[in-house]
Amino acid sequence: MKEIEWLAALVSVANVWLATNNKVWNWPVGILAVMLYGFLFFQTKLYAESILQLFYLVMAVYGWANWKKQINQQSSGIGSISWPLFAIILLLWVSFSYGFGQALIHWSDSTNPYFDSAMAVGGFLVTWMMARKFIENWWCWVALDSANSVLFFQRDMNVTAVLYIIFAILAVYGFFSWRKIQTT
Repeated sequence: MKEIEWLAALVSVANVWLATNNKVWNWPVGILAVMLYGFLFFQTKLYAESILQLFYLVMAVYGWANWKKQINQQSSGIGSISWPLFAIILLLWVSFSYGFGQALIHWSDSTNPYFDSAMAVGGFLVTWMMARKFIENWWCWVALDSANSVLFFQRDMNVTAVLYIIFAILAVYGFFSWRKIQTT
């Protein structure tokens, strides 16, 4: 299992590095990463995280198509999210995290249902923001990845926990990298 975790971690770093540099190839690399992590999370009973990987798979296809379209239009496509839309996203995060946590309590043997669900729902929403190229996605990733590292340390997935700390650092880099692209 540790070998799969290491492979998933390495592929994921490549995925995020490509995304921080606004490279469309982050999406197909991400497809491989989510397949590996989907298997791994299911094996460690992080069911919300497993379901999140299926969503990431769908979003990888969507993001890939959306980013390719912007390349064809010769546009970076990087924009900012409006405050009303961000408020809606926060409301959705809280509501769906609670509902998904309740579902995990009733229909699974999840050991940390609300934390697991909050991280998964956050991942859904922030991935959508990234696919739409809202620059604020990077600050959301900093918060989410930092919190996720705690969840993975709790599950004794130390490689993945450290990976998420690296992701948080890369997200800071991603923001400044995208900001530079956005202003040129």
